[in-house]
Amino acid sequence: TNSRRLVDLLIPNAEEDVSEQWELHYDSRYSSAIQWFESRYDPLSADFDVLDYYCHSLLGGGRIRDAFNCALILEKRLYHFVQSGAAEEFTTKQRALNIAGALPVIDIVATAAGHENSDFVGLWLTVDEIKYRYYLAIRDFDNAQKYVRKRRMAFKVFQEKNWGLRVSLIADLIGGDALSSPLLGDIDLATVLAHGGEEDRKEALLIANRVAAAKFPFPASLPIFFALKEYQRAADVHADLDSREDLETLAEKPLLFMGGLYALQTLIDPVGGALGLAEILTVKIATDMALESSNYKLIQHIESTFRGSKIAYEIGQVEKARKGYEELLTIPLIAERRDILSTIYHDLAKLEIQAGNDAKAVEHLYA
Repeated sequence: TNSRRLVDLLIPNAEEDVSEQWELHYDSRYSSAIQWFESRYDPLSADFDVLDYYCHSLLGGGRIRDAFNCALILEKRLYHFVQSGAAEEFTTKQRALNIAGALPVIDIVATAAGHENSDFVGLWLTVDEIKYRYYLAIRDFDNAQKYVRKRRMAFKVFQEKNWGLRVSLIADLIGGDALSSPLLGDIDLATVLAHGGEEDRKEALLIANRVAAAKFPFPASLPIFFALKEYQRAADVHADLDSREDLETLAEKPLLFMGGLYALQTLIDPVGGALGLAEILTVKIATDMALESSNYKLIQHIESTFRGSKIAYEIGQVEKARKGYEELLTIPLIAERRDILSTIYHDLAKLEIQAGNDAKAVEHLYA
């Protein structure tokens, strides 16, 4: 399978069933991915890449406090790994493969005692992402902003040191600069600022407008418009998504182009060209793995239906919202997305209250 090929490429000595964790995660079967990890590993000793997926599964499954605790363990282990000198023992091959950035393999902490000096910051991005989302969830906006700004800084380092010219070329090839845009590091910041005072909200709206204008091939500006309660703007973005390129078109063209570029590079720089081809292969396999997920189209349907239903609810299209929400409740996979599920039950409860059906509303609120 693609996941097994990716395991062999990045972690040659990994256990055979590590690929199962990745497949469960790509399928959004978070509770199964969590159970898989907990039946095999201790967070204090698991490989960093396996622990990283466990933290993300907890986050995806709506277990925000557990995800936060997982991130604290990951952070402490990363610092210990750097301070012990173990990071320096990794081979050139392992370091080279990790340039790809497709998966958070542990070599990324070779110089990662601080974000500013890190050559690869994938796991630090995970730590700060989970922290800011946890603090945002408990409405501690000061800490949320602190960690989202750290994540933004780390993301910009990642862009500068690991993407560089390659991403600019890819972005030009697909007809825009969205992928290389510094706005990618601003999206989470704007989502947090949207909960602040008047000046913070103005800054968030400016970022949201720039993100919307960048025409990302995914709903990048929607979380900001939702947080700002700009639901009509969110509706416009949602409607525009249907005309955007899908992930397959987005991924295949630049990867093919860059593969050819690195093949030519091997003539004058065998090592650099070979590493580039390894990077392209890694990204290609990871992309294929996501696209071939048995739940890929279903996940896309769930997220699109939820966005449309939530927007309809907020702008007063009651029947459209109810219909969309009730359809989502019939899909078994929705149970894995507790962040979405809680919003569905909350909004349906309010609709039942408005209709005078208090008993049904209470049922939804308990759910």
